[in-house]
Amino acid sequence: MARTENDQLISMADSHALDDLKKLRDTCSFYCPACDKPVFLKLGNKKKWHFSHHHLAHCPYDQEPESANHLLGKKHLYHWLLQHCLQPQLERYLPELKQRPDIFLPLNPLPVAIEFQCAAMPASLLNERTLGYFKHHIKPIWILGENRLRQKGSVIYLSAMDYQAVQYNPKFAGSHPFASPYFLLFYSQNKQSMIQLSNIQPLSTSKISAHIHTSLLRLSPLHVLTQPIHQENFNEFKKVWLREKKMKRANPHRFQSQAEHYIKAICYRKRINFSFFPSYAGLPHYHFLYVETPPVIWQSWLVLNFIEGKKGQLIDGKSITQAFKRLIDKGIFHCRPLLAGKHSIEQVIQTYLKQLAILNVVKAAHKGNFRVLNVEKWQRPSITLLLDEDQKTLDELEASPVCQGVE
Repeated sequence: MARTENDQLISMADSHALDDLKKLRDTCSFYCPACDKPVFLKLGNKKKWHFSHHHLAHCPYDQEPESANHLLGKKHLYHWLLQHCLQPQLERYLPELKQRPDIFLPLNPLPVAIEFQCAAMPASLLNERTLGYFKHHIKPIWILGENRLRQKGSVIYLSAMDYQAVQYNPKFAGSHPFASPYFLLFYSQNKQSMIQLSNIQPLSTSKISAHIHTSLLRLSPLHVLTQPIHQENFNEFKKVWLREKKMKRANPHRFQSQAEHYIKAICYRKRINFSFFPSYAGLPHYHFLYVETPPVIWQSWLVLNFIEGKKGQLIDGKSITQAFKRLIDKGIFHCRPLLAGKHSIEQVIQTYLKQLAILNVVKAAHKGNFRVLNVEKWQRPSITLLLDEDQKTLDELEASPVCQGVE
């Protein structure tokens, strides 16, 4: 993008005839919107038409090289927003941020910056850019390139950078015990399709379960950018979740993290088998996305230290939270620096304790305390029996109307 001496903005994302551009080049001078230095309109046959600085010129906006896929996807998204009469601005320079979002929407009361990201970047950089938008009261929406969508069967793999692009809509929290208000956007420039991952639930450090919805861009409603697609049937999610628990039981020695070594050392000292963890260790909830350590691992830790063998005793949510935080400080447990939604370890612990109360493992007492009830022992007759109990526990959690209020 460039501006003329008459302050007219010219974008190569718009449709232009070659003869018109040549005439414009012969009669106008072009300037960079960021640094006001002259730029040149290049109309070659090998590269896409573009504006370029003189090779010795220094521009404060250090733009990263754009791939052909990135340029094409950005163009598609720009024209889609034009069709919805939103007056998108391509690569508008924001001097207060020294950033140029791919597409800027000057909406009231909250402007929107849309970033289409195909290449990998450090999660810290995406975090920094996002926080910069928030600081200046601009809503950022990250759309990832389809090349970043890694899927194996019903499981999706996300990098640390991908997690930073996750969005959150609180209106969709609590509609179902397994519903999640977290969602993530991808765009396929080759198929011209918008891909939304909704109902995101963490399975492990890098694996998630999600509902995948794909629609042609020209048929996609605007709210696909800000609202997760509603999901009514959670049977597929339950299958994926139970399959992951089965893998932990059947392959306990595969790809062990520091947290798993720590938990299994506790099991060894107690002379119990980790594979026989009770069915109420490893429960799903969208709050648990904040914790990078897999749910079955940190929940097994909580059961081992605060519930196993503690029948009739009171347990304190605050004490559990403090113990959890100490393990984070030691580098045994880890949290994700999510930018979407509000998160705390206190919230995670209280949510899990409320789930245990629904399953009659504990009973709510007073001031955030819970009393341990007559719970099943860690050691069980067989893995097969435990797999059946995993299914029954998930069904019970889903069926309980009280679970709708676990927030």
